[in-house]
Amino acid sequence: MAKFNFENTKHAYTAGRLDQCPEDGKWEIILAGKSNVGKSSLVNALTGQKKLARVSQSPGKTRLILYFEVDKAFYLTDLPGYGFAKASKSEIAQFNSLADDYLNTDRPIALVLVLIDSRRGPEEADLALIDWLIHQGMPYLIVFSKADKLSKSQMNTQVFTWEKEGRLPDHVPYIAISSSKKIGLEELRIYISDFINKL
Repeated sequence: MAKFNFENTKHAYTAGRLDQCPEDGKWEIILAGKSNVGKSSLVNALTGQKKLARVSQSPGKTRLILYFEVDKAFYLTDLPGYGFAKASKSEIAQFNSLADDYLNTDRPIALVLVLIDSRRGPEEADLALIDWLIHQGMPYLIVFSKADKLSKSQMNTQVFTWEKEGRLPDHVPYIAISSSKKIGLEELRIYISDFINKL
């Protein structure tokens, strides 16, 4: 099985419309989540590059689809975040529509990483996305970000509680990570690599 070098990652494309997206057929690992959940930080941490993805101080500033090509093999595709505190309702609808339209196309999507802040847990928009992915039969993995404040057992207990409360599906697949503390990153790299290799 191929071992992918995540450090060999470059920003390949930026798209504001679907007709601007690459058509080379490479598999895509989608990053989806709220605008302040840490998607850019995760890209930088996974690739070992501090400035590959710009980390905005204003959540919701990234309103485009960003493609990061990993080892010339597949893309990390960063979709616009949802929940823009400083955007107008019409802008929010436009950005959400771009992400929705993207997931409804025949793009070569291999896996969707649904990023959720481990300190807050899943919110309504997160659950709506997860329900849609399940309904579509689209493979997904929950990535709990900012998890350095919780031990692994505490994280497991938290997820179990959310499942019992109906805030997450039972036995939901997940990995807890911390971009700043480098927690869970290698586990996530291996998960993604294994997933791509099995396609």
